[in-house]
Amino acid sequence: VRACVLLQSNAAVRVVASHGLPQNVISGLQFRFDHGLMRHFELQPTLVDRRRLAANDPAERELAVLSGCLALPLMSSGRTCGAIVVGEKASGIDYDRDEIDLLITLARCTSSCLERAQRHRDITRQQSRLDAVLANITAGVVTVGPDKKITMMNESAERILQLSASALLGRSVQKLGSSFADIVLRTMRDGTPRVRQRIRDTAVRAELGISVTPLGNEGAVAIFSVLTADSAETEEDIGFSPLWKFLANRVAQELVVEAQAVSFERGLGDLE
Repeated sequence: VRACVLLQSNAAVRVVASHGLPQNVISGLQFRFDHGLMRHFELQPTLVDRRRLAANDPAERELAVLSGCLALPLMSSGRTCGAIVVGEKASGIDYDRDEIDLLITLARCTSSCLERAQRHRDITRQQSRLDAVLANITAGVVTVGPDKKITMMNESAERILQLSASALLGRSVQKLGSSFADIVLRTMRDGTPRVRQRIRDTAVRAELGISVTPLGNEGAVAIFSVLTADSAETEEDIGFSPLWKFLANRVAQELVVEAQAVSFERGLGDLE
């Protein structure tokens, strides 16, 4: 049986895998996403039988080029991103209901894999951007999970608190000091952000300017820095800056997306 997989690449749709199709036919072959088969799937994402298409239908002409008789849409994030195309059976006998159901299941499983791959790419890009932000600011950033354990510390947090992230990740927020833990736990308990707070860190013998925002079911994030005499007077230190909102939202977004991806993968595992 001749078959191929079409996937969107930029503004075009190309053959990314095939069986039984001449290389000179599929090499360099591309279709428009807003035309033909892809347009058909955008309007109605269901199985397409070439024999039921009009002779002048652009989707019929594209299937003819691919020697296909059936096509099924591939979906990602609720929209068409490609298709599986299969040709006639060598026997010439039509596909029966069980075979068609199997093809539909194959298309759904492939769509799930494509969506999971896209989520992984998105998370990787977001993590890279977040890492770049956290690595280039002087403020300390700490995230605490719903189990009240430390899930992330940037280098500035290690420097300010004079503690090692490797020794603290996965351990109770109480390890960061009672004053630090108190403001974080109160924020997690009542879900109310705390901005422009001052706490005394006895371990480093310094006053910290800290802002803590809840992350819903994902815990909380704290952004802080050491308050100098000047910053204590002007409140222009990073611990009091509006930048904390930007960073907190970025961290929150990353954690939520990661949690969704984990839930998604668990769902696929249950299906398997």
